[in-house]
Amino acid sequence: MSEIFDFKKKCDSILLERKTTSLTSKSLWDDYLSHGSGNNVVAGEHEDRDVLELLQNARDAIVSDNHNSTGKILIAVTDKGMIIANTGEPFNLNDEKVFQAVTLLGESSKTEDKQMIGHKGIGLKSILQRFGKFSIHTHIGETELTAEFSRSRTYAQIQPEIQNSQIKEYVLSHLPKLPLFRTPHNSIATGDELLETVNRGLREFASSYGQFEIDEYTTCLSLYYEDSIWEDTLQEIEDNFFGDAKKSFHELRRNYQTADADGNPQSKLWKLLTDPSKLDPRTLILLGHISQIQMINFGRFGDRIEPIEYKTYCITQTPTSSDNLSTIVKLTESSQKDGKLIEIEKEFLAFSKPFGEVEGEYVQLLFEKPGKEPGFTDQPIYLYYPIQTAKSGLPFLIHGPFLVTPSRKELSNNETARNRNNKVADVALELLESCLPALLAEPNCRDWMPWMVLPLLNSNEEPILEELCRRIIDLIKNSACVPSLFGDSFLKPGEIYFLTERPRGFMIFESHLSDASNLRLIAKSNRESYEWGKDIFKSAANLAGFGSFLPSNLIEKLKVPAEDIESGAAKEFFAAICYLLNKEGENGKELAKRIGERKTPIFPVAGNSNFNLVEALPRSTSTTFEDGNQNIRIVIPFKGNETEKPPIPPKGINVYFIDPDDYAIGDRDLIWGALGKYSQEWDIND
Repeated sequence: MSEIFDFKKKCDSILLERKTTSLTSKSLWDDYLSHGSGNNVVAGEHEDRDVLELLQNARDAIVSDNHNSTGKILIAVTDKGMIIANTGEPFNLNDEKVFQAVTLLGESSKTEDKQMIGHKGIGLKSILQRFGKFSIHTHIGETELTAEFSRSRTYAQIQPEIQNSQIKEYVLSHLPKLPLFRTPHNSIATGDELLETVNRGLREFASSYGQFEIDEYTTCLSLYYEDSIWEDTLQEIEDNFFGDAKKSFHELRRNYQTADADGNPQSKLWKLLTDPSKLDPRTLILLGHISQIQMINFGRFGDRIEPIEYKTYCITQTPTSSDNLSTIVKLTESSQKDGKLIEIEKEFLAFSKPFGEVEGEYVQLLFEKPGKEPGFTDQPIYLYYPIQTAKSGLPFLIHGPFLVTPSRKELSNNETARNRNNKVADVALELLESCLPALLAEPNCRDWMPWMVLPLLNSNEEPILEELCRRIIDLIKNSACVPSLFGDSFLKPGEIYFLTERPRGFMIFESHLSDASNLRLIAKSNRESYEWGKDIFKSAANLAGFGSFLPSNLIEKLKVPAEDIESGAAKEFFAAICYLLNKEGENGKELAKRIGERKTPIFPVAGNSNFNLVEALPRSTSTTFEDGNQNIRIVIPFKGNETEKPPIPPKGINVYFIDPDDYAIGDRDLIWGALGKYSQEWDIND
């Protein structure tokens, strides 16, 4: 059990140590400053991820309160800094473990609890890239505990001792490295201006919009872009140095300066919060336990601030299984700018599977229910938030307890990590196999199956993920996960009559189902969804076995409708037959002969309204009608143009002219070639 202590006395004793010990020798002063150096390195590794780290800390506070609970987070941005508050467990700075996690690096106890995300106290340290000082306000029962972390205040407290120190010049020359976190102060010297200003703005905002209840938040962090007193102090000290000493001090000061102290930090921060490429809303789902995040961007108007933009994410999760390992997640995004309110709703299917025997560790798959134009792109893998350099090659998200580098930007590459990450990939594959029926049962997803689970086959430098993509293709290849044209039956990719290069080739059967009853055809909606993303789906679809059926089997089973065919469908069918025969090479001529022998309708010709298909026939074949008369049918390839008209056929002879140039540019050579190559087999007159 962690030790609970008097926070004020603890702060006083630390300050006394700075005065009586740290200033007595260069080595002790260097030891104290090393905490600042380490924190700065961590912050640099987490550049532009500091907000994610703070969100993670807020989420962990919510989980600490109750592992099954959900909570709210509030973020307010102003020209002075940012407020982030949460409804979770209090920030118990009077708890020894919590105190050490904040003031030291590598001392967080969160890794003892697999429900917690935080690691080695990194989260709060990452703010050094954006903020110059901060304060913590937390309610512990009826008591409010307040702490301020400010280098200017620390310097003011130890300045008299510095002036009397035997190593004064050495201390001052290294002062820019003064740690922010190592010396907390148990009160705020001049009041928390940022928090007070935001509170006033929130109350006015809440009265206007009814959106915010300030008092419900347990802990609040006030983060200031700049500690102006500290910067003034450093400038004053720098002005008293000369020559190389001045140059060295200036360089050191620049290296330890808050990254956003210059420029427009408010604009940068708000963009980071609201740009989906920086803060992906799906990250909020994978963090878990967050029911609402409210973000407000305040503008300053004289002495007061008013909201100029706000964005709210509301997350609801509805379990669809008794073990809560399958859920429907609804993410509602509301935003307002310039008086315009925009609301966007998205739904996701989330599936989880325990990882090993350690409680609290899960592998999770997250699928967004596709709309009319889904954004299927190569997704990063997740360890609660994206591992930047580890693209999965998949159009859905995989979250798992991967082992990563300290910066969390890439997978670790030592043997232990590779073994662990391979096991995570194994569980992800098992989970995908188990959730295929649920995806097929969900209408929005069924129309996009199996494309929404197939790898995109982008280049990937991670061998683990490349292998996972190959295994997923094998899984789909051997799974009945392709909706068919008839009913709710599902087929394996290799059982479907479907050409990945010509997905519209057999759509003539979609409006003539009686003629397709003996064919295994893909459902219309799935054919259309493939067409939408053909360029990104095609490679994996081929590897999964689409189009691997024997063309001879197809030709034997073809019962082609001959009349009232939509013109585009008729032309696509004929072009598909030509493509298929051309693809068969030497075997194509034999297949073409069988098409003629079976008198299969394949030639598109204009009818009264739509098109009809004229039969292919063996050479010198005539058709005898019931009245005993014979009908001669002639098909002639003809290049139509404005100056040359097709000849008028003799009376009693049915002559059909086919113009290959009436097809898409990419198909013209294909059609001309087939009409010439198979003239004997199809009785075509040149």
